[in-house]
Amino acid sequence: VLLLDEPLSALDAQIRRSMLDELAKLHRDLPSLTVLYVTHDQTEALTLADHIGIMRDGKLVAFGNAQSLYRHPPNRFAAEFLGRANILPASSLQSTEAGFACVRFGDTLLRGLNHHALPDGCDSLVCIRPHDLRLQSSGAVGNTLTGIVRAVQWQGDLHSIALEVQEQTLRLTCNPLSDPPAPGTELVVHFDPADVTLVPENVSHG
Repeated sequence: VLLLDEPLSALDAQIRRSMLDELAKLHRDLPSLTVLYVTHDQTEALTLADHIGIMRDGKLVAFGNAQSLYRHPPNRFAAEFLGRANILPASSLQSTEAGFACVRFGDTLLRGLNHHALPDGCDSLVCIRPHDLRLQSSGAVGNTLTGIVRAVQWQGDLHSIALEVQEQTLRLTCNPLSDPPAPGTELVVHFDPADVTLVPENVSHG
């Protein structure tokens, strides 16, 4: 067993990336080696881990397969801690076809995966990752929201756009735009129901 506690925290960005590659290679080359890796860096955790445990106030609040935990977080804390997430309050959950449900966000109906088998009629949270929001419709039946652009940030390899949608903040990331929207303009975003996870609104952290 190899125990690592924040091993890359004091390194600059380029060396961190190189060491992350080396640690991933070490894990591949030594499949019988168990590595317990403690980090506050979500990118490190998602890059290296087969399974992730998330702790809050000294208690384990989520544990599972890394990809499953990222795609279907069991609570709001896990969703927001493990990568960026848009969290929207929703009500009146109604199950539809297998694995999916409809919820009401303000005056808009949204459809998403009911991965946690939440009961009909309950309140919940809509979790959608910024990179799963699109400016162009795929043509298939999906979710659509309209908001007002509040901020646009160019970050080199992507644009980050903050929208105000029914008094909630929604963040979108996309490839760099040649003509990004100006703050104050209206913008329509689309997202696939399969990219939405419905999360319990109230959950014990114990």
